[in-house]
Amino acid sequence: MSSRCTDLLRASCTAAALVLLASQQAGAAPAPAHSRDVRICIDSGSPAAAINRKVARAVAYEAHWPVSVVATRWNRPGDDDGVSPRAFAKMAATRCDFIMGYPMSAGNVAGPAGLQHTGTYLHTGDVLVGRGTVPKWSALPKGASVGVTYNTLADVLLAEHGGLDLHVFDTERETVAAVRAGKVPLALVWNLSLDGQARKAGGLTVRRLGLPQAEWVLVALYADRDAALGKAFDTVLERLRRNGRLARLTEAANPPAGPRLYTDAQANDGAKLFASHCASCHGAELQGNVGPALRGAGFAGPTDGFTVGAMFSFFSVQMPAGAPGSLKHDEYTSLMAFLLRENGYPSGDKPLTYDDATASQAPLVSRVDATPSTGNPAVHMADKSQ
Repeated sequence: MSSRCTDLLRASCTAAALVLLASQQAGAAPAPAHSRDVRICIDSGSPAAAINRKVARAVAYEAHWPVSVVATRWNRPGDDDGVSPRAFAKMAATRCDFIMGYPMSAGNVAGPAGLQHTGTYLHTGDVLVGRGTVPKWSALPKGASVGVTYNTLADVLLAEHGGLDLHVFDTERETVAAVRAGKVPLALVWNLSLDGQARKAGGLTVRRLGLPQAEWVLVALYADRDAALGKAFDTVLERLRRNGRLARLTEAANPPAGPRLYTDAQANDGAKLFASHCASCHGAELQGNVGPALRGAGFAGPTDGFTVGAMFSFFSVQMPAGAPGSLKHDEYTSLMAFLLRENGYPSGDKPLTYDDATASQAPLVSRVDATPSTGNPAVHMADKSQ
């Protein structure tokens, strides 16, 4: 891809952990007084540019801000030096109220010194791509030929794997094209570089790596002077996540995985039931309390092998803890709908029934970040593994 700088930035984001900002309630977002347009900067060279623009405009609309979207380039094409933290601080001081699309390690969320950041609005990462069956990362045989993009996290990951035959290409576009042309059987690329290329053209299989260092989140940066704007941004972001619009805005990067099993109305009913019957044990934000967390990979990870039917059969008989099996059938299905939505599953037009929920063999794999933040629990990219 042309924006090698974005990959360089991802590869260099190894800052210390930062305590996430306190959760904001999903009520009406305040619109701080502003004498001019809110300036939202988008890196036009990033594969995430279209998604960043959609999220920025949606937040501005909901917050009732007059807004100017400013196209920027974090680096000149071909610049291998990366982007310094000082450059972002200068942008925030002179040109931008928000800098959209700053990538950070999903397990180590920290931004450049002197700048604050919003909650995460997109979870993305590096994936293996190939024609036909793509092996698991751990199952790559010694000597396997794999394409990588110059000076990105991909070549670091593959070098750490050891014993692989690496083929280096200048851009992600060239790397993906080499797989399609049969020059290499597999390649390691950024998931977003496949949008509009591999997915629309078809013929390629994508598999997530399942490695913490290969998972990334996108946030917006802002200066201390814009703390009130940042708070409003996060409040709106949470509302967009709760009503499902954020998932739709980012769907190009994260195509819905699996069938649409429930309706929005069911999930809304389930949220109320959860608050009255489940939150005391599992936490108001599903973060866990006396009982386990019900959001994120700790609840349903990619290697757990859970299905919707197995999970539903368990909790519809065993829960609530103080009165197992005491709810009505439609109440249990509404709770299941709520759990699906909170773990990144899309809604549909057909309500989930008790019988369908019990019999469902759909994989249950959470696609959200487990930690509630002032933004949304980040939606993970769809698992396209075979």
